[in-house]
Amino acid sequence: TEELEKMQEEGLEEGFLGNDENDIDNDRIRAYQLRRRKYYYAVCECDSIQTASVIYKECDSQEFETSGDVMDLRFIPEDMDFDESDIKDTASHVPVEYKPLNYVVEALQETKVKMK
Repeated sequence: TEELEKMQEEGLEEGFLGNDENDIDNDRIRAYQLRRRKYYYAVCECDSIQTASVIYKECDSQEFETSGDVMDLRFIPEDMDFDESDIKDTASHVPVEYKPLNYVVEALQETKVKMK
């Protein structure tokens, strides 16, 4: 599976699988999937401190859609620089045709975690 290949690339697959391909340590896979989720962040530039405060008040600690992921918002200094090569995507508005994905994090919602 794709996830197993990624784990092998990172040298993390040892101990996740038993003698049988179906013998999987779900707790270790769940922990691995949750650790991977911490690598991503977004930066939202606001037009004012008031706008940023409202977004923070309304969204911090809220679940993202029905994912099981809770948003952890932080204020960052205006003079903080980000490496341009790390930017994966940018947006200045929501496209009219935008339809959100059915975003699911199995590690947070399933009893038996599946390798993808």
